[in-house]
Amino acid sequence: MKHIPLYAQNLVNICVDQYRGGDAAGRIYHCYSESPEMFSNVIQMVEKIEDFFDNISFPQASTQVRAFRKTEPAKKKEMKKVVTPPQVVENKGELGTFLLHVQYRQNSSWQGDVEWMEGDMGCMQFVSVLELLKIFNNVLEK
Repeated sequence: MKHIPLYAQNLVNICVDQYRGGDAAGRIYHCYSESPEMFSNVIQMVEKIEDFFDNISFPQASTQVRAFRKTEPAKKKEMKKVVTPPQVVENKGELGTFLLHVQYRQNSSWQGDVEWMEGDMGCMQFVSVLELLKIFNNVLEK
């Protein structure tokens, strides 16, 4: 059975603490911060993870974000690992814990693997953020 590579530089642990009406809230952990990033809905979760990937420049995005208004590009923060992968993985969500490993950011979406830590499904591949959100939904609605 395949598992998420714990020492991937962009390993993300998504801890879901609340789930209502198809929307989740919780915490995001990664090796570059000692404290979690909180999210109150899935759009915010996706945006925070996307910003994280942009800040570490991995995986590189194959397209640029478009907007209706002209905006200045955000300055990237210098990020260094401050937490080990086992410390990231030890955090658990009240309703579910998902390890996320995004391998590519192509076609304005993500492609990679996700592993539900409390379940026995093993590692599942996804080819878009929509498919990833459907995996979360299927797990959390049970």
